[in-house]
Amino acid sequence: MSNKVSVIIPVYNTQEFLKICLKTVLHQQDVDMEVICVDDKSTDSSPDILRRFAEKDDRIKIISHEKNLGLPSARNTGMDAATGDYLIHLDSDDFWYTQKCLSTLIQIAEIDNCDVLRFNGEFFTGEGKSKNLVPGSESVNIRLEESEKLWAFRAVYLYLWRADFIRDHNLRFNPDITIGEDGMFVSAALTKTSKISITKGNFYRYRVNEASIMRKTWSFDQFIEELRGNEIIERNIAHLPEVLLSHRKNRAIMYVPLQLLRSAAKDLPQIERMHYLCEIRNYIDTTIAHHLQENPGQRLGPLLLMKYLVKLPAPLVFSLAPILPYLIIGGQRFHPGKKTAAYNKRFHKIEAVKRRGVQFFRGWKSRLTRTRKKHFTNHEGNTEWNFTLDNNKKRVGTSIMLRVKNEELNIQDCLTSILPVADEIVIIDNNSQDQTLKIVEQFQAENQSKIDISIYSYPFNIARCGAEHRDTDANSLHSLVYYYNWCLSKCRFSNILKWDADMRLINEENNIHRFKRFLTTFAKPNRVRAGETRSRAAYYHPEKGYWRSKNQYFSEIRLFSNSPKVFFVKDKYWEKIDLGKVQELVHFRKPISYEVKHVNEDEFSHWTSLNFPGDRKSIEYRTIQRIRAGYIREDDQGFDITSDLLQ
Repeated sequence: MSNKVSVIIPVYNTQEFLKICLKTVLHQQDVDMEVICVDDKSTDSSPDILRRFAEKDDRIKIISHEKNLGLPSARNTGMDAATGDYLIHLDSDDFWYTQKCLSTLIQIAEIDNCDVLRFNGEFFTGEGKSKNLVPGSESVNIRLEESEKLWAFRAVYLYLWRADFIRDHNLRFNPDITIGEDGMFVSAALTKTSKISITKGNFYRYRVNEASIMRKTWSFDQFIEELRGNEIIERNIAHLPEVLLSHRKNRAIMYVPLQLLRSAAKDLPQIERMHYLCEIRNYIDTTIAHHLQENPGQRLGPLLLMKYLVKLPAPLVFSLAPILPYLIIGGQRFHPGKKTAAYNKRFHKIEAVKRRGVQFFRGWKSRLTRTRKKHFTNHEGNTEWNFTLDNNKKRVGTSIMLRVKNEELNIQDCLTSILPVADEIVIIDNNSQDQTLKIVEQFQAENQSKIDISIYSYPFNIARCGAEHRDTDANSLHSLVYYYNWCLSKCRFSNILKWDADMRLINEENNIHRFKRFLTTFAKPNRVRAGETRSRAAYYHPEKGYWRSKNQYFSEIRLFSNSPKVFFVKDKYWEKIDLGKVQELVHFRKPISYEVKHVNEDEFSHWTSLNFPGDRKSIEYRTIQRIRAGYIREDDQGFDITSDLLQ
C-alpha cells in the first residue's frame, strides 16, 4: 500500500490502556504509517510508556505539550505534525480490532476516491459483544444531506480523512471548547465535500471508561460549554434544513433526557440545576419553533411531550430525569435486556395476532374501496402513450416483466433461466443499440410454442438513477416511474414478477421446482399481495469465470399482484413499488437468483454519476473495483468460482 497514513493519538493519563492501544496500531499489516503521539502533560507513567515504544519502533513520533491544553489542542498538534496522505484519530484508551484496519480503509478510500471515509466500531466493556457506535451502512461519494446515517456528529475517530482535504479547508478543532470537540469538527468538515463514503467495517473498540470526559462529573460551566458547542454544530449545518431539524429533534428527544438532564440531576447543586433547566427549556422551545416553521401542520409527537415535561417544576423534572426516556420514547428501546424464551413466545404470538388483524382489516377495506382502474397521462401530452391499469380478470399465472437496454451479454442466459417458471415473458426494449433485440427475437421464435413471449418497444430516453431521476417529473415519458408502469400495462397474468436482464434463476437444489410452487400458491383470489425475493451477487470475469459471493445477498420486492392498486412511484434515487393497498407481504427466504455484474464492463452507466447512497450499489461498485485491481484473489474465502451459472 503506497499511501501513507498518519495515526494521531492524543495521550493524557491513560497508562492503564496505552500499551494495548499502541500494540494494535503497530501490528497493522500492509500499510505505510507514522504514529504521532501527543502527550498533553500527563502526570502518570504514560510518557514513559510512549518513550519505551518509540525506542523500539521508529514509526512513533512523540510530541509533548509543556502544559495541559486539552483534547482539541492535542488533536490540532497531531494534525500539524502529520505528513501522511491520510489522517486518522485514535484515542489512547481505545484500540483497533483487526490487523487489517488501516489497509482495508485506505483500499476503500482509494477505490472510492473520497475525501472522507466513515467506518464503524463497538462499545467495549470486556463482557462480550456490544452494540455498534453508529448506524451501519454503505455509501460511495455522497453529500451530508443524502444520508441520515451521517447526522450523528460525534466520534472523530471513526473517520479516515484525506490530508489534502483537511489542509485545503483549514479544518481545526476549537481549542476553547473541550466537550464535544469532535462534533464541531465533524459537522464542519462534512459540509465541505460531496465525496463522503461510508463502510460498515467494524474496526474500532471504544472502551467504556469511567475516567473518560463524558463520564466524569461535570461542573455547571461544562454543561454550559456543551450547549455552546452544540450552537456551533448547528451553525455549521444551518444551510441544510433537513439535517438541522433531524439533529435538533434527536438531541431534544434522546440526548437531552438520556445524558444531559440525568447527569445534571446527579452533578449539579440545586441553584445551578435551575439555571441549567432554563437553558434546556429555551432549547426545546426553539427546536419546536423551528420544526413548525419547516413542517407546518406536522405532528410534534415526542417533542411536544418533552416540552411539557421540562415545563414541570424543576424538582419534579430532575426527579423524573432517570425515567424521561421511558416516558418520551419507551424504555425498551434503550434497555432491551435479555428476553426469556417465554417472553419471546408471547411476543411472537401477539405480533402474529396483530398481523392477522391488519390483514383482515386491509382485506375488508380493499373490498369497500375497490380500485377498478388507474389512468396514467404523461407530462408531455402525448396521448398515444397514455395507458390504464385495470382490475379486469387476469389469467391465473405469472407474467415475468423484463425491461432491457443493450443487454447482449446477459439476455440469452437470463431468458433461458426463467423459461421453466414463467407463464408469460413480457420483454420491453428501450432503444437497444447492440444485438439485444436480435437475440430476443431469436429466442421468441424458438420458444413461442412453449410459452407466451411478447416483445414491445419503448422509444423514449429514460432518466438515469440519481440526480437525473430526481429532476425528472414522475409523469414524464422519460421517467423511470412512467416507464415501469407502462410496462405493467402489457402484462396479462394475475401475478407480475419484475426481473432484470442481469439475473439468472438459480438452477440447484430443486430451486426451480420450489420457486414455481411458490408462484402457484402466491395467486390467491381476491387478495392484493406482494412478495420479497433474495438474490446472490456474482461477478463475471472473462478469463476466470463467475465469482459467486458467499455473503452478498440482496432482498427486493419483485413479485406482486397485477392490480391497479400496485404500481410504481418515485423514490429519491430510483423507482419503488407503492405498497399502500397491498394486503399481504410474503417472503421467499432462499435466494432464487444470481445478479451478474461484468467486471470488465461499465455496469453503472444507468447512474447519473458514480455516487451511491445505499448498501447494494456501493457493495457492487467496490467489489468490481477490488477484483479489477487484484485486491480479491481467486482463493478468497468470500467467493467460489464457476465457469457456468446455469449448470
